[in-house]
Amino acid sequence: DWDTVLQHIPSIVEWRNETRLCATEVAVLDELFGPRLESYRGSPKPLLNYGRSHSDPTNQFLVTHPHLREFDSIENFIKVDEMLREPWACMGLERLTCQIVGVDRLNKEEEAVVARVMAPGYLGELTEEETSAVEKFHRCRAQHHGVYDRLASLTRLKHLNLGYENRHPRGYMDADRYTGEDGVEYSEYPGPIFDTLEMSLESGLGRLAALKDMEMIGFECINHRIGKAELDWMAKSWPKLRLMYGLDKERLRHIEHDKNRAALKKYFKRLRPDVTAMPDSSVN
Repeated sequence: DWDTVLQHIPSIVEWRNETRLCATEVAVLDELFGPRLESYRGSPKPLLNYGRSHSDPTNQFLVTHPHLREFDSIENFIKVDEMLREPWACMGLERLTCQIVGVDRLNKEEEAVVARVMAPGYLGELTEEETSAVEKFHRCRAQHHGVYDRLASLTRLKHLNLGYENRHPRGYMDADRYTGEDGVEYSEYPGPIFDTLEMSLESGLGRLAALKDMEMIGFECINHRIGKAELDWMAKSWPKLRLMYGLDKERLRHIEHDKNRAALKKYFKRLRPDVTAMPDSSVN
């Protein structure tokens, strides 16, 4: 009963829950445990994608819990600008599972503008639209660098999982269909979560070289640009890596085979046969 639980509160340093962390729960945890909590685990298996809530207490939770070794709740998220506003207290964090969102990513049109006006030898005067795109590019780079530097400061980090398969088949039973080049009919699923990390060397991924104990990396359904160069870097920089989520075949009904994804998985398997590339565990 609750009285028995309260008697043992001083010795409890771990908390498990079946839902995402919310502000009400944070208040209860703070009252019960104060800052001594070492492990928080939320729901490991989201059932449906209900969309992102307006706010999330995860960042503040990491700011105020210095003894935290594990935060595992993939439905929770941290907004980049909030993340970079104040330091985290949990410098001994070993496992971090949550989404990092709010990255000011460029769309295709903005990328084309930036590539053109930032090319060597470009001498034209920038229009208002071009200036806006360039400013957004630099803002996006600064956000990436700030996030990578924050993660790199967690030198004990072993598990870093930033995404999950949020496109549950039950939510797309009536999805539009299209015919692929092979003549087969496929369901139209949305793409990756747009405002997430690029995870490319160009964006500053190399700043995570300090994470020598990295054993698991997950980037399922985030808007990454991981290619062969990034896989080469991971293979060399993370010698203890054993598990990767994000390159295995997507397990969704009637989804077209991603040849590029399959080729990258095969390439990394040659580089590091000791690393297992797993499907995201959130979809049955």
